[in-house]
Amino acid sequence: MHPLIYLLVITAYINISMNHCLIFGVTNGGIFRATGAHRIANHLRLQGWDCEVVDFIEYWSFDQIKELLLSRVNENTKFFGFSITFNLTKNEQLLLNLVNWAKEKWPNLKFISGGHSVPFFPAPFDYHIMSYAEFALDELLKWLFSNGVTPVFDPLLKKGNMEVINATVHLPSHPFPEAVIKYEPRDFMTPTDHGVIEFSRGCIFQCKFCNFPVLGVRGDYTRSAESVYEQMMFNYDNYGVQDYGVSDETFNDRTEKIAKFADVVEKLPWKPYFSAFIRADLLISRPRDREELLRLGLHAHLYGIESFNAQSLKYIGKGMAPDRLKEGLIDVRNYFKKHIGHRFRASINLIAGLPHETLETMEETCQWIHKNWLDQTVTCQPLRINKDDEPRPSIVDESYDTLGYVEMTPEEQYAAINSRDGEAWVHLEYGHFELLERNRIWKNEHMNWYQAVSYSAKINGGGKKFGNIEKVYPLHMPLVYSDKFGNILTTDEKLKLYGKKTREAEEGAKVYIQNYISKKLSL
Repeated sequence: MHPLIYLLVITAYINISMNHCLIFGVTNGGIFRATGAHRIANHLRLQGWDCEVVDFIEYWSFDQIKELLLSRVNENTKFFGFSITFNLTKNEQLLLNLVNWAKEKWPNLKFISGGHSVPFFPAPFDYHIMSYAEFALDELLKWLFSNGVTPVFDPLLKKGNMEVINATVHLPSHPFPEAVIKYEPRDFMTPTDHGVIEFSRGCIFQCKFCNFPVLGVRGDYTRSAESVYEQMMFNYDNYGVQDYGVSDETFNDRTEKIAKFADVVEKLPWKPYFSAFIRADLLISRPRDREELLRLGLHAHLYGIESFNAQSLKYIGKGMAPDRLKEGLIDVRNYFKKHIGHRFRASINLIAGLPHETLETMEETCQWIHKNWLDQTVTCQPLRINKDDEPRPSIVDESYDTLGYVEMTPEEQYAAINSRDGEAWVHLEYGHFELLERNRIWKNEHMNWYQAVSYSAKINGGGKKFGNIEKVYPLHMPLVYSDKFGNILTTDEKLKLYGKKTREAEEGAKVYIQNYISKKLSL
């Protein structure tokens, strides 16, 4: 497209008579387009707002952010929004600097954040919306700028000066049958980008460790086939977007849902590539699902296995026998690799320290992974038991003491930190430091939190040795969504190339983000 034409297209999106806002995607360091930011932006545009999304904010420099804001804020700017994935950030200081500087520069602007709970870090925002936010945000903005009714703020959730709306209870945005995300020119989407798509909202299950906002959903609230087709064709025709990450909590909850959208995909002029959270026991027990997923193009799976211990699985609500689960995972992997080769990617997620889990059963899990799953991905994290101030506790949070968990004393923690297990904790680099103040440092009759961290480190690996802990799995590889970007292969024969491939992917990601930032600043 000619640069002048492109500028005119961009200008068409910036109507100076509209209310204006900026929404920043805070993804805790994840290199992906912020789902919540783009969903809210689409919703607000339908209400007549000029809403621009700023992705990858944690990778911007403070000077770059200031340059951007100075070029964007005008007399119609009303608020800055922050979509905070899992309530964490990898660059807390940058966000604090951004908000404090902007508040001083534009004292009349409002600062509104959103996420599935309240932020774990010190939050300098004016308002926060917990859970899916479309309808609650509508009410908040009408109150702030159009003399609307006062929203229901939860006094028990107030954090400092930040008022909180619990949108799970007040004006819930679920179900939300047409959660469309259409990108715009100033998003700078490219054919190598993965868009975000939502087929349905909420999870039909209620796992006892989970505190997601919408659980136990009953009924069919999936989007219409026409809406999905229109979204995908729009993003393809305008920006060449072909591949998508699915934001559904559990995509394969019903076979009919998979088939419905596989029918949509077969009408498209290209073959998309999807990644999604998949319930492994359903996939194993329903052979037709794998056929429909193959037809849909959902070739990257994230399995929330959590444990291979029978008693632990039964307790959390995932009752498939471990041996059948293991055999089924291998069978599913072989099925997809037979049909699509290395384009199949699967990642197992585990939780170390669930009720009934022991050091012995964790060791058995490590050995099974080493023997059977090195060509795919695995991640493990210690069980998190939130403290009493967690606004949306899980069943485990609420009943931890009756399950045999107690908090470690300072003396016990000091001894653990200076042990082999403590060494693993010191070197762990996947985001638990932000959680320590909110979590109980626990122990039970089988293990303590630091030992759970050690086994997480052992499973995730990293090419390092933690004390005497031997490496079982190479450095945790992010789920590869397609062979267009990154394409890290980890067969046994190619493990020695893993470090090089990872560095290449990381360097490519840095270049990609800086190109995005340069384009945003050039407007």
